[in-house]
Amino acid sequence: MDEMDVQKVAETPRETAHARIYRVLKEALISGQYRPGQAISIRFLAEQFNVSATPVREVLKRLESDHALVKGSNRALMVPQLSIGELKDLCSIRIATEGLATEMAVHRITERELDKVSWLCQEMDTALQEADTNGYLRLNWEFHRTVYASAKTELALGIIESLWLRAGPYLRLPVLAASQTGKHVNRSHSMQCHYTCVDGLRRGDVKRARQAIEDDIRGASKELLNHLLPQTESGVDRMVPQLHEPLVYHLSPK
Repeated sequence: MDEMDVQKVAETPRETAHARIYRVLKEALISGQYRPGQAISIRFLAEQFNVSATPVREVLKRLESDHALVKGSNRALMVPQLSIGELKDLCSIRIATEGLATEMAVHRITERELDKVSWLCQEMDTALQEADTNGYLRLNWEFHRTVYASAKTELALGIIESLWLRAGPYLRLPVLAASQTGKHVNRSHSMQCHYTCVDGLRRGDVKRARQAIEDDIRGASKELLNHLLPQTESGVDRMVPQLHEPLVYHLSPK
């Protein structure tokens, strides 16, 4: 982790060190700033957040209870490595859960929230044009989270966030692998799904909005499995590529 260029974190009003660290690390996992199998260093994080090891250790234990981290062979916490079967199950569960949340959002979303998801789509397009992978992935999560939050059900949103904590580290893999080989990962399908979802939300079209989100998840899962499957033909189901692109935290508070 010493290769990471970590910016200092500004505290939001009345936010404790524990809450701040948890928020930032959760968003880093969801947006794929950690790789599957990557170990987490308490000492490194304590230095970057300018805190003692105690709040960092407490946050990591909380993330372990969220199933976002697991203990490795040396007992150090690490990002889980999922099997192909687990990734397929994760996709199916996300489709069902996020599809339902989108359906609920159609009936509950406000004009202000509609304007926000529409604006996020435009910002994602801009990030793609500028080849800003980090920006695109952060905006992608913010788009999805805004749609699901507009369903006004904290229970569903909590479940979805826990699923994204597991999925996030994998969403970036095809993009990073493509950048290392000079190839381009086409995000047009995903963006079309996003715009179609916004259109469905504005029209009050439950089927259109839900189908768009489900198609987006299916497309991302297919892209990931197409990337991973050739590497697992030897029977090593949990193998993931060793990617060495420096990871960057984006720690600006919301």
